[in-house]
Amino acid sequence: MSLPHNSTYANFEPSECLLLSASLEAQDLGDLLAQTSRSMRLQSEELSEQECNLASIVYRIGAPLLCSFVLGILFQARRDGCRRLYFLSRDGYIYQKIAEQMCARLGWDIHCEYLYASRLCWELAAIREIDHYAITHILQSRTKSALSEIALRVDLTTDQLKKLLKDPNFTEKCDLSPLNLGEMQRLRDELKDNQRLRNEIESNARSARRLTKQYLQERGVAGNDWGFVDVGWKGTLQKCYMRLFDDREVVPTSKGYYFGTLEKDVIPGMTKYGWLFEIGDASLLDTKLEVLTMIESFCSAPHGSLMRYYQDEETGETEAELRAAQTDDLNAFGMPFVRDCLIEYNTRLCDTLTEEAANCNIRERIKKLLIRFMEHPTKQEAQIWGAVPYEGIPIVGGYSTIASPIPLSTKALWESLRFGRAPSQKYFSWSSGSLRLTAPIVRVLIVILMQPAKLARKSRFWIQLSRSIQSRRKDHQL
Repeated sequence: MSLPHNSTYANFEPSECLLLSASLEAQDLGDLLAQTSRSMRLQSEELSEQECNLASIVYRIGAPLLCSFVLGILFQARRDGCRRLYFLSRDGYIYQKIAEQMCARLGWDIHCEYLYASRLCWELAAIREIDHYAITHILQSRTKSALSEIALRVDLTTDQLKKLLKDPNFTEKCDLSPLNLGEMQRLRDELKDNQRLRNEIESNARSARRLTKQYLQERGVAGNDWGFVDVGWKGTLQKCYMRLFDDREVVPTSKGYYFGTLEKDVIPGMTKYGWLFEIGDASLLDTKLEVLTMIESFCSAPHGSLMRYYQDEETGETEAELRAAQTDDLNAFGMPFVRDCLIEYNTRLCDTLTEEAANCNIRERIKKLLIRFMEHPTKQEAQIWGAVPYEGIPIVGGYSTIASPIPLSTKALWESLRFGRAPSQKYFSWSSGSLRLTAPIVRVLIVILMQPAKLARKSRFWIQLSRSIQSRRKDHQL
């Protein structure tokens, strides 16, 4: 397919223009993405209104974002000598399909495989004793867990967990309702002092560790020429992998390729690569939580999350046991159609993709594209993509939208004044999308109240950044 070069911007949408290069020389990756977006967008005009609205956002925002990320980590993996990439479920579902097409087109010898993985399973497998690390995983107090959720994290039923507890005051209400601070502290004390409970959890952890290692070994996760691919952000699964092995075993190495990273490497032999941003990135510092939500909103899989591994009695192979897929909300929104659009876009992109274009670094253009959509959506964009069903806690199930109108309240006004951001009604939300959907008078009031704290926060950041640069220069001189 032959596409015109960017001799004129008149044929492109504003978001597509952000991808175009300023050069009139050979086309780079940004040009190919913009031209593919335009071609696919024009083609989608024949769809129904709902599909056309979804396709427009996917072709202009989601597809360029995901395709450029996958191409970027494939390029980095080749430089690092990786011959195998393992895409972790469930965010890695669409990445793996995009990567296979790209490797086939470019002739890159990288095996791309999809692995079933979850924090629920791998964090249990990484527990060797009930220490601070284990208790932090089990309780996860910031998520305000119910007893049933805590039981899942240690592979017990709620009744089994309550029978192991010495404290008889955990009522049926605790089974499904978030524990309060006092109840959390009593449970923390049990994890420290109740030897029967500790023994049961450690036994389940040993079983989970054995099966997890078997599953990975059967799929060739060994050596030093491979890497994990995931959306991010702290590399929790990668750290869990490193903790599967004790001092008597060969010390493993692992590479992780992510959209972005929020924590430094803490385990010897473990390296992480953040494609779009890494720790301290100034351009995304103020909106990182929204960035995470926005990127993940384009990623979905047609199956539930991993609960545990088991050994098949007939074949002897280690298989994944998945939670029943609760996809009614996703299907009603049109997420299967979104996945089809992403694959169709990548197929069209691969028709013109060259190795020269694949080697182009367009991360700054992708950042501008993402930030513009995330911070300055039109009302139509906020209505369409704000309705994405987002699963905050995978083991619990249930979805909520990422954007909804902000009601006028003292709390909303106080949060705007205090934090300099649009108030978030949920931990994972698209604040700018919610603000765009808010009544005009309330929106203006919130924007005015945001300004003092917003300016103060930026001033503090630039002062800290300047001091950090000066400190690094002094260290370099020494």
